[in-house]
Amino acid sequence: MIQKRVGAYSVLLLFFVSNLCALELKQDSLSLKFSGYLGFENGQVVHGRYRDKYVDHCWIGNTIGNFTLNVRLGDHLALVSTLEGRWWLTNFPPEAISNKKMGLENYAEFYLSQAQGIFSLLNREKISLDLSFGIIPFKYNPEARNLGEYLFRSMCYPGIIWNHFDFAQDRLTGIRMNLMYQSAIGRFSTDAFFLTERKIRPFNDMSIAAILDYKVPFINLGVGTELYRVIPVKGKYTTPHDPTNQYVSGSDTAYYTFSGTKLMAHLTIDPLFFLRDKRAGKILGEGGKVYGEMDMLGIKNYPENGTTGGNNYYGYDTLKDKTIWMCGINIPVPFLFDVCAFELEYYGMKYPNSYINVFEDGLPLPGNPWLDTLNTPDLPANAYTVGNNVKWSLYVKKNVYRNFYIVGQMARDHQRWVIPVAQWDKQSDWEELSLRPNHYVWNLKAEIKF
Repeated sequence: MIQKRVGAYSVLLLFFVSNLCALELKQDSLSLKFSGYLGFENGQVVHGRYRDKYVDHCWIGNTIGNFTLNVRLGDHLALVSTLEGRWWLTNFPPEAISNKKMGLENYAEFYLSQAQGIFSLLNREKISLDLSFGIIPFKYNPEARNLGEYLFRSMCYPGIIWNHFDFAQDRLTGIRMNLMYQSAIGRFSTDAFFLTERKIRPFNDMSIAAILDYKVPFINLGVGTELYRVIPVKGKYTTPHDPTNQYVSGSDTAYYTFSGTKLMAHLTIDPLFFLRDKRAGKILGEGGKVYGEMDMLGIKNYPENGTTGGNNYYGYDTLKDKTIWMCGINIPVPFLFDVCAFELEYYGMKYPNSYINVFEDGLPLPGNPWLDTLNTPDLPANAYTVGNNVKWSLYVKKNVYRNFYIVGQMARDHQRWVIPVAQWDKQSDWEELSLRPNHYVWNLKAEIKF
C-alpha cells in the first residue's frame, strides 16, 4: 500500500514539475544555476539468486532525487555540487530470510553525488584546458547504457565489476585535467587523473589514469589506462602478508596484491551520421550506432594457491580470463523510442563476481560462491566458468513530454541486492544476483529533469 501511494504521488509530482526548467540567476561576474532530478523506479528480479537460495518474481524499487547548484565566479572558476537522496524498501526475498519483517523495513540516505571545483585554465575557440577536483562524475563511453565503462567500475585482483540501473558511469574522487582540441580532422580530448580510493578497502590508495579520445562525425575512438592503486597508503593493506594470500612462484613465496594495470579501448561507428542534423536524424534518435569496448583488468599474471591452502584455485593466470568484451547496437525505432540499445558482454572470469573477501577480510582474493555446488545439486558445476560468462542488456528511453522521460531495461547483468548498512552483518550478499543463464531483472523508471 505504501509503495502504491508513493508511486501515485511521484507520478503527479513528475507531471507538476515537467513545466519547470533550470533556474539561473546572474549578477555581474557571479552566476547561480539551480537544477534537479527526480526518478521513481520499480522493477522485478524475475529469476535470480540471494545468498544460498534461488528467488523468483521478487519486486524491487527505488525513489531517488537530487538538487544541483552550479556557481560560476567569473570566466574561469565554477563550483558544482549535487546533493542526492534515496528512499527504498529492502525487499529481501521472503523465502531466503528467517526474519520476515526484514522485507517490510524502509530506508533513506543522503549523500554528495558531485562536489567539484572546475578551473578553466584556457578557453579559446578551438582549444580548452580545464582542471577539476573533488567528487567528479565521469563517463568516457557515451553510447554504453549499461554494460561497459569498466575502466573505473572495476577492481584488478580480483577482477570485480559493477552495474547500476541507468547509471553507466562512475564517481571519481581526486583531480582531473582535461585538454580538448578541435582541428580540421576531428576533435581530440585527453583526460589525466590522480585519484584516491573512497569506495572499497583498502581506502585512500592512489591511482593514476589517462584517456585519449578522438571523434569525427562517423567514428569515436578512445583508449585509456589506469595504474590502479599504484601508490599505496599502507603497503601491508594493499599487499597483505596473510597466509591465505600467499602463493608459490618457482622457489619463492609471494603475495597477491590489489595493485594492477588496467587497459581500455572503445569504438563507436555511426553509419547514419549524415542524417543526424536533418529531420530524419530527429526521427531516428540515436538509432543506427554500433559500438563496443574492451577492458583488461590487470596485465600481470599470478598462479593459483589452491594447492597450498588458499582458495584461489584458478589464480589470475591468463589475460583472456581478465579481459571483458562488450558490443552493442542502438536499434532505430522511430517514434517509439529515442534510445533502444542492445548490448552483449563476455567476461571469462572463472570465479564469482563477489567481493566478500575484499570487504570482510581486506584480501585480494576471489569470493567464495554462496551457492555451493556440493550442497545445491541443481547448480551446474561449471556455473561460474560457462553459465555466468555471458551477459546481455536491453535498454530503452523515451522523452514523453518536455523534461519528462520513461526509461526501461531488461538485463542479465551485474546488478546486486541493495543491502542497507544496518543489515550488512545479517543479510550481506556480495555476489551479483544473476548467476544462471535464465536469470534476469527488469527495471522501469519515470524521471523528470529540471
